[in-house]
Amino acid sequence: MNDGVYTEECTDRLTDCKKILIVKPDINYDASRDLKEMCLDTREVSFTYPKSGVDLVSEVYASGASFVLQIGKRLTRKIGFYEGMTEELEKDIFTNVEDKFFNYHHHDEYSWRDALETVGRYEKDTKKWKGLAGLLLAQNRKFMSVTNHGGIAGWIKQSQVCEETGIKPIFGMEAYYNNYRGDDPEKKKLNRSANHLILLAKNIEGYYNIIKIHNDAQLNGFYYSPRTCDEALKKFGKGIFATSACFAGELPELLMQDRVEEAKARYEFYKSCFDEFFIEIQLIEMKEQKELNRKLIKFAQEMGARISIGIDSHYLYPEQSETHELMMCIRQGRTIQDLQKEDDDTWKFTVKNLYYRNYDQLLELFKSGYVDSDGNQQDAYEDDVFTFDIFQQACQNTRWIAVNCEDYKVDKSIKLPKLYENSEEVLSEMAWKGFREHGFDKCQDSNTYTERLEYELDVICLAGWADYFLITEMIVDKAIELRGEWGTGIGRGCFVSWNRVITENKIPVFISDVKIGEFVYSHDGTLNEVIDKFIYDVKEELIEIETEDGRKINCTLNHRILVTRNQKEEWVEAQNLLEGDDIVDLF
Repeated sequence: MNDGVYTEECTDRLTDCKKILIVKPDINYDASRDLKEMCLDTREVSFTYPKSGVDLVSEVYASGASFVLQIGKRLTRKIGFYEGMTEELEKDIFTNVEDKFFNYHHHDEYSWRDALETVGRYEKDTKKWKGLAGLLLAQNRKFMSVTNHGGIAGWIKQSQVCEETGIKPIFGMEAYYNNYRGDDPEKKKLNRSANHLILLAKNIEGYYNIIKIHNDAQLNGFYYSPRTCDEALKKFGKGIFATSACFAGELPELLMQDRVEEAKARYEFYKSCFDEFFIEIQLIEMKEQKELNRKLIKFAQEMGARISIGIDSHYLYPEQSETHELMMCIRQGRTIQDLQKEDDDTWKFTVKNLYYRNYDQLLELFKSGYVDSDGNQQDAYEDDVFTFDIFQQACQNTRWIAVNCEDYKVDKSIKLPKLYENSEEVLSEMAWKGFREHGFDKCQDSNTYTERLEYELDVICLAGWADYFLITEMIVDKAIELRGEWGTGIGRGCFVSWNRVITENKIPVFISDVKIGEFVYSHDGTLNEVIDKFIYDVKEELIEIETEDGRKINCTLNHRILVTRNQKEEWVEAQNLLEGDDIVDLF
């Protein structure tokens, strides 16, 4: 073989081998002409091809072949001739297939209001897969990873899709990290932001450990987002491959601030937690990324760390970029026009074209650069630090991750708590009791209603969701018991935008002028952070309350006001206030 071209020397060497394995580009490829050219028509030859979900390297090793030859219809000649089952076979045999780069850093619909597309859906009419699975199958790629922000809700769906398509699933999450877990309001405010960290399950132990990290973050570390901490990573890091993630990762943040010694200490910590820890450089369309990549590569070389490439994809195709930008505006309650404004209120998504790139698309970005949103040509990523050798090595490491993550089955059975041994009977009795209490058994169309209830109960019970409805009923009853009728029901705003609230500097401010992240006083004198603002767009009667000093409060009729009556404080609906009631004033 000379630079990937088949030669006569290859044929001469083939005449001595006893068993040959030929890797075809696909199952339907006609290899008869290739066999004739290589004089192999009478020899012992077996065939294979890159199969979705099957590790071809393992198959090659198991074949016991003396020689392995990969042929390809995309090239004019043969692309490889390899002697023996060497350690280099894993790298060589995949020289010309799509999985020489594995995109482990990807977001789908479960990165809520931040990403597009589903992990996969089968269309019966066309008999084709759509979504991520459809793209992978079309490109003959064999591995699927989805790393959603702070959550693992998509894992079961990913597992089901991969099982049906034969694609190998790698289960992951882009975790949020912040080590502060105290209750001090000021310190919480200072620790509002969280860094990112990619976690990938190497094996079944890692799968369950990521679940533990996720659950701990949700239950014990939630502040704006579910955040993990050093203790959890150290305790549950086994069986996990991890990377330093994107620009929002801790190591990238430290290096961009030239806090190199801190970055070294954090790298050693992460390395001690996980089975493998990679420095992730990224090929995305963002100006600042080039400088960061240079810093990360130099840092990795100094620390002896392995480098991987991530593309942080949030959708599948380039044409979905505008839709994603629109979704980001909706998330903030903004419009596309707001993006043109020079203000700090609208978060600008400066990265463009975060689509699911393959190796060739990645290489083009690396070699040629890109045109930014202003129409300016940005330089290629390739330079004296981020060399082609580094690019190739980082791509090979992504494939190493995919190959070295074990292919295991996960338990997809429903894990709802069971309140009763005969849940379906209990649900049925409750439903029929309510049916009779509402008089449906005596109305003119009772047969129609009876048939409908029977149908609904059959659907619920056959799907195994009787326990879910009973648990929900229990939660609702408990909420009403603890909080009264206000514990459940429609959630909506009670005040108009021109009412005032007291901020942390004790100055009254119109509700419309309060910003997310500011602190306002509650009725009990505590400061509470504003985590969201919204407009209630349903017409509803309002009441205006006027106090003796001339202040006016506009609110919904059933909003409760804290008043003093008969020297006792009590909550009273606004519509039931009496003249002379003393409204409790915090200040």
